[in-house]
Amino acid sequence: QRGQVHYRKRALDPRDVTSEEGLLVLTVEATIADLVSVVGDLSLVSHALRDAWRRGSLNTPRLIELLGPEMLSRLSELAGMGQVTAHG
Repeated sequence: QRGQVHYRKRALDPRDVTSEEGLLVLTVEATIADLVSVVGDLSLVSHALRDAWRRGSLNTPRLIELLGPEMLSRLSELAGMGQVTAHG
């Protein structure tokens, strides 16, 4: 009923779901991967990546699985984070 609201229905990998205050939500990594596929402007997604990285709440190996190393490298470069690897 709302033109600006879009719903997606899909199966989720259990690794991409977490609980926050009793509510099931996507992990940071799954959210970033979704944003890459939905948002056209990667610089906006890079801000989310940088914020998660600064909080220390980023599961880099999982993000590499979801995005691939090339896309993660591109996003981290846009975010001014330098080279992000599976070990941090």
